[in-house]
Amino acid sequence: MFVVDGRTLPVKHMTDSKRNDKRNWYLEKLNSAEDCSLEKLAVYEHYSTRIEKSLIYEVIDFLKFRNLEVLVAPYESDAQLAFLLRRGLVDYIMSEDSDMIAFGCRKIVKGFKVEGKCDILVAPSANAALDSEDEGSGILSSIFSMS
Repeated sequence: MFVVDGRTLPVKHMTDSKRNDKRNWYLEKLNSAEDCSLEKLAVYEHYSTRIEKSLIYEVIDFLKFRNLEVLVAPYESDAQLAFLLRRGLVDYIMSEDSDMIAFGCRKIVKGFKVEGKCDILVAPSANAALDSEDEGSGILSSIFSMS
């Protein structure tokens, strides 16, 4: 099952506007860069990249063509993903969004690369942070094991 974000939350209008401004700033830097290092160009390209809605629609159409289930969330998909995971309707959530941890998701795939490499974060229990005696490695590393 694939779950995609729907509309932008009205309450996040200012945040999204600032993100778009920042993305446009990086795009300007990328387009006007002349004597920049490759590292700087890579940073400009990374932060100026946006996923166009038309691409999202094409991906949805492709997934449906392949008879895969697609759910479009009313707004951001975080709550729907957490619900689906808790109900056992999905095994893992693939997301770069750290909000998934706040929603109580204990099985997260992140850092997915085209080559198929990724990080899988698994929390053994909802109370893992409280049960952990390893105080030196921080909450996330004591909650999640990475494989």
